[in-house]
Amino acid sequence: MIKRVIFDLDNTLIMWKDEYWKALEDTFSHFGIDVSLFELLDIEKKIEHYEEYYETYTKKDMQNLIESAFKRIITLPESFVDVWEENLGFCAEEASESLKSTLAYLKQKYDLVVLTNWFRKSAILRLKKAGILSFFKEVYGAEIVKKPKKEAFLIACDEYFPEECAMVGDNPINDIEPARKLGMKTILYADNLSKGNYCIKNIEELMNIL
Repeated sequence: MIKRVIFDLDNTLIMWKDEYWKALEDTFSHFGIDVSLFELLDIEKKIEHYEEYYETYTKKDMQNLIESAFKRIITLPESFVDVWEENLGFCAEEASESLKSTLAYLKQKYDLVVLTNWFRKSAILRLKKAGILSFFKEVYGAEIVKKPKKEAFLIACDEYFPEECAMVGDNPINDIEPARKLGMKTILYADNLSKGNYCIKNIEELMNIL
């Protein structure tokens, strides 16, 4: 019997938009650091591949990665990532009524939590901005361990057995396959079917599955 539903964040609960990168640009402006368009593109590319370089998400590693993207020597302020997290907190639109009603329905039946490969603080701020934070019992970030490591899913299961949990996410490699191997029910939120999974195209379909 399913008792807990674990949600991925980006492109599952909140759709990521390219214009959200402006939060990074605004952070540079906050500290009076001039950054060219080409430098910004290089930095964004590095950040997108953060998980190839580091095992967990730490502010120090993120800051080092951003500094390494510059073609010049630069040292960012120690509070750079903190300010960026605050700016990222505004990067979410109000959740649709269909998502809110689906989460309200599921919350009556299950514990709902979020498991994200990102910093916990900015994830919480974005969920709050979208108006859906109150639906979730806990938000798990990647500061300790990140997906697809099985330990990340076990942390999100908390006191429940994996077979008592369901994982909802858009990434077959990071979200679905490792959860399936642990015995969790998996639901892929995508346009294409994936063997061995439930697959939904609209979030409200969860009410027919769970």
